[in-house]
Amino acid sequence: LFALTALAWMWGEMAAVCVGKDDKFSQAKLKTGRYFMYNVLPEIETLVKYINTGKKYMMDFDVDEL
Repeated sequence: LFALTALAWMWGEMAAVCVGKDDKFSQAKLKTGRYFMYNVLPEIETLVKYINTGKKYMMDFDVDEL
């Protein structure tokens, strides 16, 4: 979760530098950043659900059951 948040921040910083530039590199950065924001970043929702679920049932096992 932290990694995706950090990457989103970094893509935001890169996009801020590239906005308004007309060269191919900047346009490719913006396209890649847009892909990340719309296709990868939404994974955060699932990760938050995993974190909120916790590990209660995993801790119900005894040592000899593992």
